[in-house]
Amino acid sequence: MDAVASAYGAGLVGFSGPESGWAPMTLRERVPKTVRDNVIRDNAATLQDAHLQAINELLAEIETGQPIRPVAARDEAEATNAADIDEWKEYMKQYVGRTWEQLPFYVGEAFLYRRILAATGYFAPGNPVGDPFLVAKRKGIEEGKAVMHEVTATLLKATTTTRATTATDMPSESEQLIEENLVLFLLRSLWGNRADLSLFSIKDDPLVARKSKGKSKDHKASEQSGGENEAGKEEKEKEKGEGEGEETDYLMVDHTDAVCKIILDKRKEALSTNVKPRFDFIVDNAGLELFSDLCFAHYLTWLLDAQIHIHVKSHPTFVSDVTAADVDIMVDYLAAAGESSGSREFTKLGKLWRSFLTSKQWTVKPHRFWNAPSSSIA
Repeated sequence: MDAVASAYGAGLVGFSGPESGWAPMTLRERVPKTVRDNVIRDNAATLQDAHLQAINELLAEIETGQPIRPVAARDEAEATNAADIDEWKEYMKQYVGRTWEQLPFYVGEAFLYRRILAATGYFAPGNPVGDPFLVAKRKGIEEGKAVMHEVTATLLKATTTTRATTATDMPSESEQLIEENLVLFLLRSLWGNRADLSLFSIKDDPLVARKSKGKSKDHKASEQSGGENEAGKEEKEKEKGEGEGEETDYLMVDHTDAVCKIILDKRKEALSTNVKPRFDFIVDNAGLELFSDLCFAHYLTWLLDAQIHIHVKSHPTFVSDVTAADVDIMVDYLAAAGESSGSREFTKLGKLWRSFLTSKQWTVKPHRFWNAPSSSIA
């Protein structure tokens, strides 16, 4: 981690640079907008005068080129809950006297979000604000609801059959389906990251598109009567090729086959030794991305009776990054959404995921390491 932070300290990846560059634009436009929209506007009902004063002082510090101030706590209780005040102060000594524009990019962003938590009193006992980015995270879940519903139905269908329990109880005809589904949920996890970046609309999601085309093919097949003529066969072959490969069209590097081979080899080993494999998920963003990662974890749980470790941030950062609370929020959302909409699929999935967490088959592992630019703060 320190080596990475050092590499990010190069001048060209700091907040300074060409006016049209990403880093200066982030400091000049994105950061103030994030603070004003996601912190001040979204928490208007719970922010107190002291919070607003601290937030506005932080904005002024950034926008007027003042030297950076250290992370601070209002009292000993807040400092105790935070547990990282001294580490941040020690790490940021090397940047004393610098303005925000003079900070390395990643160091500056990580420091910004820690300062936001200090301004909103996140670690203060009885703080009414809580996660200052919770509104944005919940909105992200709602925006992904249509995709989530489609993927939920596919996941539950893929995991309803009985698993093989011995190495000899693996029929060859089911192995192909298992591999296809493994690829499907691996790519779902991958595409979830693109969804978070808002680079595509729901209708463009390749996995949903493939499912929709499958429904269309089934409908056409049901309309056919009697024998299949030559024109019908040609149309079927044409349709068969449509949509295939869309999930990988935009992958610059594709290690799907290698990853699936490792997992399937682990499956054979698990079936012959009765030892549960462990898979670690280092999750990033809440909403559809977290949902997609958990779907992949679900399939591995079903396929290998795997133990899943879900690594998350120890406290809110970068607006949408996942904390332990966000995992619970996602699981609870599925159950509640299922009840309100009559979706038995959402309800069933929420209950299954809750059982994985309760039984410790899934373990959520928060740590400060994922929040900080240096292991010295973790």
